[in-house]
Amino acid sequence: MSIESVLNEDNALLLEMLREDKNFIDTSFTFPNQEKELQLELVSWSNRNRYILYINRKSKIKTRYTLQTKHRESYILLRLDLDNKTHRNPDGQKIGGNHLHIFDRDDMTGSWAFELDDAQLNEVFPGFDFSEITKNGTTPIEQFRLFCTLCNATNLPSINEQPVNDTLDF
Repeated sequence: MSIESVLNEDNALLLEMLREDKNFIDTSFTFPNQEKELQLELVSWSNRNRYILYINRKSKIKTRYTLQTKHRESYILLRLDLDNKTHRNPDGQKIGGNHLHIFDRDDMTGSWAFELDDAQLNEVFPGFDFSEITKNGTTPIEQFRLFCTLCNATNLPSINEQPVNDTLDF
């Protein structure tokens, strides 16, 4: 799939939703540890659209997780899968474990994805450096902040980290 199918007239409303400024409702939250998930609410002050940003770290693999933003009522706008399984697009093309799903009214399941180094992404996100997301040393919280930039989510809440208990209980 080419990015032109995302940028077509049928998707104009979804593209507008993606690009509008969104504000977090909460002023702070605790970032979920491995095997946990969290939903955060956002609102657009310009037209009162409501959104949900999901942080899904339910996998037992420490570096694998998903960030997703969707319009409160229905539409998935973006989903970022990190250290995930290889994804197969409907045309058979294999996409690596770090990829971005972008909305498409004709495909509400989000079955099309783009590699993070796909130059087509610059047409939707001009000037965004996708290599920052997977750069060595980038923490999950930094990846969350970068994803918020893609979603035009401003006024980031204060983020608390919960200590990880790696000891075994007997």
